Amino acid sequence: HCYAMAPDLEQQDLMVFHFDKDFHVSPFMPMDQTYKWSFSKPLDSLEVQMVNMDGPTAIFSAGMRLRRLPITGLSLAQNIIMFPFCTGKTLAGIYWQALRLWRKGCRYFPHPNKLNQGKIKNEINPGR
Repeated sequence: HCYAMAPDLEQQDLMVFHFDKDFHVSPFMPMDQTYKWSFSKPLDSLEVQMVNMDGPTAIFSAGMRLRRLPITGLSLAQNIIMFPFCTGKTLAGIYWQALRLWRKGCRYFPHPNKLNQGKIKNEINPGR
């Protein structure tokens, strides 16, 4: 999902964006949230910070720092050799954490399309 926009704040080395959430990412986060994202200027490194806001309250935060490397055939091959199962490991980790949240009783927020499909079915068949 792409968010294309101009930054709300642009300082010398930092760009900050505020916007409404319109992409369902996690079934444990409601849709009525806003995001605050900040990015450093991509020089030798890039820093990214994402904060989920529920009104004025930050409820989730994640960040990362990346180091610039040249893209060459050799560097791409090294990454494939060094990280052959990275996608599978990431996917397994996502589902493992979701299972842990579900077991703790965290509230579940279904995908908005599923909610709309249910409304349409109920409008067509009001007895159901």
